[in-house]
Amino acid sequence: MWCLWNAMIDGYVKYSEMELAKLVFERMVCSRDVVSWNTMINGYALVGSIKEAKRLISGCKAIIDMKEKERPVYPCHE
Repeated sequence: MWCLWNAMIDGYVKYSEMELAKLVFERMVCSRDVVSWNTMINGYALVGSIKEAKRLISGCKAIIDMKEKERPVYPCHE
């Protein structure tokens, strides 16, 4: 299903319709993946909204950090 969402975001980005791309991106809270994030960040950069691109990068980093904490840590076995 997220392939369809990503395709919609990509289509809006290609036509510089960042408000519409943002609406789709915000609705796919549970299914955002690296493609979704990269498409939005690239889109903002292409239209010159560098602050928005940086904001998304910060949000993406926060999610990665959160997921890193959730991952179990397994001891090394030699």
